[in-house]
Amino acid sequence: MAEVRERRAGASRAWVPRVLPRLAYLGVLALATLSSLRWDLDGVALRDRLARMIAPSVTARDAIDAARNVVLFAGWGLVWALTAPAAAARRALRDAVLTGAAISLGVELVQALSWTRRASVLDVATNTIGALAGALAVVLALRVLALRRERGSLVGVPALAFAGSYGAAALGEALVPLFRQWPVPGAWGGPARRMAVTLSRFEWSSLATIPLTDLVLFLPAGALAVAALVEEGADRRVAARWTAGAGVVLALLAELAHAPLGLEMVAGAALLHGLAVA
Repeated sequence: MAEVRERRAGASRAWVPRVLPRLAYLGVLALATLSSLRWDLDGVALRDRLARMIAPSVTARDAIDAARNVVLFAGWGLVWALTAPAAAARRALRDAVLTGAAISLGVELVQALSWTRRASVLDVATNTIGALAGALAVVLALRVLALRRERGSLVGVPALAFAGSYGAAALGEALVPLFRQWPVPGAWGGPARRMAVTLSRFEWSSLATIPLTDLVLFLPAGALAVAALVEEGADRRVAARWTAGAGVVLALLAELAHAPLGLEMVAGAALLHGLAVA
C-alpha cells in the first residue's frame, strides 16, 4: 500500500512542472489579449462585430498585428512543447496547435463583446500558426541537438541552438522594434501606398539617430553566428566574413521592410545593427 501511495504521489507531482509553466503563460496571453476591454452587449452591435469577425477587412496594419500574434502564440507553442514528454513529439505538436487554436478562438469571442477590440478569424489563424511554429521550433531543435550529441562544441551545447534562436530574436527586433513602432504620418492604406509615403518621408539625417541600447542586443548575434559556423567546420576568418556580410545585408533589408508597414525608417538603426553583428 505504501508503495502504491508513493507511486501515486510521484505521478501527481509529475504534473507540476508541466502545468505550472502553461498556466503562467496562459496568464501572459490573457494579459496581452484581454486587457482594456469595454463591454458592449447591445444585440445589434454584437451582431455587427461577429459579422466583421467572420468576414474581416484586411489592411496593411494587419501585417503588423499578424506578426505580433505569431510571436505571442509561438511562446505558447514553445512552453507546451518544452513541458511535454520527450518521447511524444508528434502529440506535443498536435496538442500545442489544438490548445493554441482553442485559446485563440475563446479570446476572439470575448473580444467580440467589447467595442474597443476588433475580433477576427485572421487572428485565430495567425495565433494557431504561431503555436505551431513555436512547438515545431522546439521539436526541431531537440532533433538537431540529438544528432549532434557526439560532436564537439565550444560550450558543451551546440552553438547552433543559441545562434538560431538569438538570431531570430534579433531579426524580429529589427523588423518590428519593440520601442520604435512610430507610424509615419499619412502612411495608411495598402502596402504600396504606405511604402511610397514612408520612402518619401525618409531623411538621411536619421543616420545621426543611433539607438545605442541596440548594441547590447545585436553584438551577441554576430558572435554566436560565427561560433555556429566554426563548429560546422568553417574557417574562423571565413565565418567572420560571411557573418559580417550577412549582418549588414539583413540589417538593411529589415529597415527597408518598415516601408510597406508604414513604420519610420531610421538609417542610424540599420547602420548600428549591421556594424554590431559585424
